[in-house]
Amino acid sequence: MLIGKNIRYLRKREGHIQKWLAQQLSKSAASVSEYEKDISIPPIDVAQQICDIYGITLDDLVNKDLEAESYTSVQQDEANESQAAYKNDELLNKMLAVKVLELIEILKREAPEEYEKNHLHIFVDTIKETFGLK
Repeated sequence: MLIGKNIRYLRKREGHIQKWLAQQLSKSAASVSEYEKDISIPPIDVAQQICDIYGITLDDLVNKDLEAESYTSVQQDEANESQAAYKNDELLNKMLAVKVLELIEILKREAPEEYEKNHLHIFVDTIKETFGLK
């Protein structure tokens, strides 16, 4: 069972001290300490009060490692943000590539000798291939 570990995690996550939680539960700070150290298990009514205070279910308090799941949730959020930033960067790079191609096309029309001299057709092909442009 993960009750003690979860009580400690929830209390600390919210910045509560044992004495505060004990007052909410009409228990002593020593009782809260014993719950957190798994020396004793809180009675069902006290466990339900803890769940109500921290907005979780009794099943979560007893069976889930809330600290580990919170860490996983934070990691997933960071991964989602990172992926969104990557997609945004990818879109900006593609837009930039289109603009570069437009400028090269102008150079090809207005200064064909420079276009040929600098082998810009190779650069154009590389940009198109890299960004999947036609």
